[in-house]
Amino acid sequence: MPYLKFLGYDLSDETWTSSLLNCGRWEGELMKIAQRVNQYGLLNWEDSILASSKLPRAWNNDHHSFVTIWELYQVIN
Repeated sequence: MPYLKFLGYDLSDETWTSSLLNCGRWEGELMKIAQRVNQYGLLNWEDSILASSKLPRAWNNDHHSFVTIWELYQVIN
């Protein structure tokens, strides 16, 4: 029977683009968060909350900085 393996959290903008992997630079305050991604390139819950609160200021309110936190899983057979 298949089961779900938790991978981590991603941050997605309104276009469903990963702000974590495909948008602006993670510099300054964001760099420390980016350096803590796991083996799948994803964040833990605390860092995803922290990053989502810091992105608008760090990216000057760019539309990619307003994100929804996505919980990602892999289906294992």
